[in-house]
Amino acid sequence: MLSKIKRLFYLSGIYTIESIFEKSLYFFLIPVYTTFLSPKDFGIIGLMSITTGLIAKAITPPINAGLIRFYYSPEYSAKQRTFIFNLFLFLILQCIISSLLLYSLKNTVAGSVLNDGKLVYIVEVYCVILFFQPISSFFTALLRIAEKAKYLLFVSCVRLIISIVFILYALIYLKMGVLALIYGNLLGLIIVSIVCIPFFLKSIELRIAPGVLGSPLKYGYPLIVQGFALMFIHSGDLYVLRLFASVAIVGIYSFSYNFADIMNFMLAIPFKKALQPAVLKEEHDPETLKSFVSKNCTYFYVIGILLCLILSVFSREIIQLMARKEEFWSGWIIVPVVAYANLLHGLGHFFDNGLILMKKSFHISANILLAATINMGLNFLLIPVWGIMGAAIATLVSYIVWNALRLYFSGKLYGLYFETGRLVHVTVVGAGVLLISFFAAGTESVFYNSIIKILFIVSYPTVLFLTGFLTSTEKAHLTDILANAPTAFFPCRKKRIG
Repeated sequence: MLSKIKRLFYLSGIYTIESIFEKSLYFFLIPVYTTFLSPKDFGIIGLMSITTGLIAKAITPPINAGLIRFYYSPEYSAKQRTFIFNLFLFLILQCIISSLLLYSLKNTVAGSVLNDGKLVYIVEVYCVILFFQPISSFFTALLRIAEKAKYLLFVSCVRLIISIVFILYALIYLKMGVLALIYGNLLGLIIVSIVCIPFFLKSIELRIAPGVLGSPLKYGYPLIVQGFALMFIHSGDLYVLRLFASVAIVGIYSFSYNFADIMNFMLAIPFKKALQPAVLKEEHDPETLKSFVSKNCTYFYVIGILLCLILSVFSREIIQLMARKEEFWSGWIIVPVVAYANLLHGLGHFFDNGLILMKKSFHISANILLAATINMGLNFLLIPVWGIMGAAIATLVSYIVWNALRLYFSGKLYGLYFETGRLVHVTVVGAGVLLISFFAAGTESVFYNSIIKILFIVSYPTVLFLTGFLTSTEKAHLTDILANAPTAFFPCRKKRIG
C-alpha cells in the first residue's frame, strides 16, 4: 500500500511540474501578447475557442472517458490493443465530420459569431484546429492512463517551447497579429500528435473490430452532459454577473478567480491525472482499492487545506502585488471561497471512483447536472445581493452538493466509503486557523501581518498532530521520514581507514 501511495504522489508531482511550467510561460508572455494584440484580437480567439470547444465537447469526453475506463478493464485485457485502434478510428471519423460541418458554416460563423464576414479565413484555420484538438487530447489521455508521466511531461515541454517560439517570431518579426496565436495553437496540437505517435503505434493492433466499441461508447456518451454542466459551473456566473453588474466587475471577478485557480492546476488536476490509472489498475482487488482511494483522499485533503490556507491568508497581498490598479484589489475577498471550492472539486475526483468503477455514467452526469442547476439558481439569487461574493458562494455550494451526491452513490453502489471523521477534523482545524489568522493580522504593518500569517500556516500541521489526527502507523512513518531526512540531504561519507 505504501509503495502505491508513494507512486501516486510521484506521478502527481510530475503532472504538477507540467502544469506550473505551462502556466508560468503563459503568465510571463502576457505583456508581449498585450503589446502586439488588441482587445478585439483576444475577443476573436475567445469566441472561436468557445465555438470549437462546444463542438469538441460532443467528441472528446465520451471517447476519452471510454478509453480511460476500459483500458485496464479485465474483460478488455485480451483485446486492449484492438480496442485502442478502433476507438481511434471512430475518433478520426468524428473529427472529419465535425471539421467539415464547421467549414460548411464558415461564412455564417464569421458573420454571426465574429460579427465580421471578412474573418472567414480565421474560421477556416479553426476547422483544422477542430480536427487536431480531439486527436491530441486522445493521445495525451492514452499516455496518462498508461502512467507515462515523464513522456507526457516531455510532450508538453516540446509543444510549449516550439509553439511559443513560433508565436513570438510571428508576432514580433512577421507582424501576423492574431494569426500568430491561432497558428501557434494549431502547431502545438500537431506537435503533440506527432510526438505521441511512436507510443500510440506500440499500443495498438491494426485490426478493425467495431464490436469492441459497444461498452466504452455506451459508458462514454452519457458523459457529454457532464462536460456541458461543468462548463455552466465554471463559466455561468460570468454571464449572470454581466446581467446584474458592469463589465468591469466581471473583469475583477475573472482576474481574482484565476489566482484561486492555482488550487486546480497545482493540486486537483495533477492528482486526477495520476489517480485514474492507479485506481483502474486495481479493479481486480476491490478491498485493496477501496482502502487505497480512501487513504489517499484523506492525504490529498490534508495537503489541499494547507495550500488553500496559503492562498487564502495571503490573498490580499497577492492581488495587490500582481494588480497595479487599485480597482482590482477588492477581488481578494473571493479567493478563499473559490480556492476551497476548487479543493472540493479535486476531492470529488476521489468520491467519483465508485460510480466510475460501476460504470454508472448516467449517475455521474445526473449528479453534476443537479449541481449545475443549483449553481445557476444561486447565481441569480445571490449575485444581485452580494455581487462577486455571491457568485463565489454559489460555486462553493454547488461543489458541496455535487460532492455529497458522489459520496452517497459511491458508497451505495460500490461500497466505497471514506474517512469522513478525519475529513471533518481537517476542515475544522483549517477553518479555525484561517478565521483566527484574519482577526490576528489586522494591523497596518504588512511585515507584522505577514509574520503572523506565516505562524498560523505553520500551526496548521502542528494542531493536526496535537489533536490526534495521525494514526499510530502514520506517526511511525512520519518519525521515520524525519529521522532519515538529515541523511537524505547531507549523506555522511565513510572515513578511510589507514
